[in-house]
Amino acid sequence: MGTTGCRGLAAWLALLAGAAQAQSSLPRVPSAQIRPGSHAFAADPYSEPPHESQILLVREKSGRLRAWFIPVRKGTRRLPEDARWTPGLPCAAFVVDVEADLIACGDPLIPADIRLRFRWRIDGRRRSDFVPDLIAIPGAEVGGHFVLHR
Repeated sequence: MGTTGCRGLAAWLALLAGAAQAQSSLPRVPSAQIRPGSHAFAADPYSEPPHESQILLVREKSGRLRAWFIPVRKGTRRLPEDARWTPGLPCAAFVVDVEADLIACGDPLIPADIRLRFRWRIDGRRRSDFVPDLIAIPGAEVGGHFVLHR
């Protein structure tokens, strides 16, 4: 291999090393504990008061992990006020039922007719015309962690 080929290979290896380093420096949240058919909330590493949020991690029966953005204000999860998921009504009890293909607000302090509007499928699509789809958190599951991509 000539000198030009060696420099090209060295540059390519440096690029790969840089990509691996960038991947390892990305924020991550534990996901190995989430069994098929279950869910967990995790702190959003990009979240800072007063614009707080959490990540809703949902493991489908197939094993696929989904991650959804949930706004939080004053320590309480919020429902979306608009398509940009501006924090709206507080929902102290999010319900996730993988068997029923349902994510919903189950807070009894919110009137039933309003709770019926705020429902989604596990894949994030809305079940009502009155609310936006869930916002997916870009990332991938790697070694028992969900690695967030910007």
